[in-house]
Amino acid sequence: MKLASLITTFIIAFNSLLNAQVTGYTGDTNPCPERVYQYGLVGVTCGPITWEALGGTIVSAASQTVNVIWNKEFVNNGQWKLRANYTPQGLNGACGASTFMDLPMNVKTVSSFNIGGESAIPCGFRGTKNYTASMRNPSFPADSYKWTTNTGWTTTTTSPTVPLIFDSDNIKWLEVVGYKDECGVFGTPTRLNFTSTYPVTPTVAGPNCFETNGTYTLQNLPANSSIEWLVSGPVAIAGTNSDMSVNITKLSDGVGAVRAKITTPCGIINTAPKQIYLGKPQSVGILQFKNENTNALGYWCSTHFGNIIELEEHDPNLTYEAKLLSYPSMTLVKPVTIVYPNSSEDPFGYLPAGWYILEIRSLNSCGSSDWVGYEVELVDCY
Repeated sequence: MKLASLITTFIIAFNSLLNAQVTGYTGDTNPCPERVYQYGLVGVTCGPITWEALGGTIVSAASQTVNVIWNKEFVNNGQWKLRANYTPQGLNGACGASTFMDLPMNVKTVSSFNIGGESAIPCGFRGTKNYTASMRNPSFPADSYKWTTNTGWTTTTTSPTVPLIFDSDNIKWLEVVGYKDECGVFGTPTRLNFTSTYPVTPTVAGPNCFETNGTYTLQNLPANSSIEWLVSGPVAIAGTNSDMSVNITKLSDGVGAVRAKITTPCGIINTAPKQIYLGKPQSVGILQFKNENTNALGYWCSTHFGNIIELEEHDPNLTYEAKLLSYPSMTLVKPVTIVYPNSSEDPFGYLPAGWYILEIRSLNSCGSSDWVGYEVELVDCY
């Protein structure tokens, strides 16, 4: 029995030898990027080999060899590889099953970086700030670091930290790229963009509404800066648009806006638009009655709190008032109160079941819209 088992094992091993004659690769597995390297498959195959280069470019291929240029950019955190797809031929000349063989590569490239340091720079700052390049992949260190700014300043360091002198307001970004001495190749550059900050944010002050005209003033103008006033909607600028204050006139009813475009030594700032109501607000538009606790839609619940109002065109800059009358007697049930549409606040609390008229209007400092009434039913929602 032992002899038969040994003979069976020998036959299996011998057949494997006959049918698997590809034993490996030839070629450099520690290549420099952006150079041509040749690789070959050791063994005999049936038919041609098809090659794949993950993280590389195949330049040319012959019957048993391939020429590859490896990329300096990282693949799956540094997993370059060459794959040969082939059909092996055994010593007996028979073709085996199609298979593949991978050859991992350790490309001598350089990691990209994260740049540590302040990116928000006060406008007008003059002085030095330090910046440090930290490797995203420590397995691929740089031998030196080349630093560059948009102004043309550049320096090379062997330390990952560089002092940057801010001698003007024109420095907008800092870039670093690693260098590999052995291969004479740079890695992928990393850039840190700078933003300018100001001691106080410029804002536009003035009335929220007017009937004919209004005056608006820029507050907190940065030093050595100029102004250009811009408007939108049914309003126009009367007079100059480059002084600290500007006069705005009404062209028609509606809503307009004014903002300031400020040119500073560090760049352009646009203030937030200030909305202007031209006269009293328009009538409240379409609304919906809901109960947020029962998901009731189109009516309110007499058995639950959470009755709310949703406006199709809700303006958070307006104040809203509402009152509730019984129907059909039109007796006042709930006096005028401030309400908060499109929020979770129940305007009136518990009410008995029945039909009511909700009257609602909007207000600003120029006046109020007309009251608008809507029928609403309160029902038992259990």
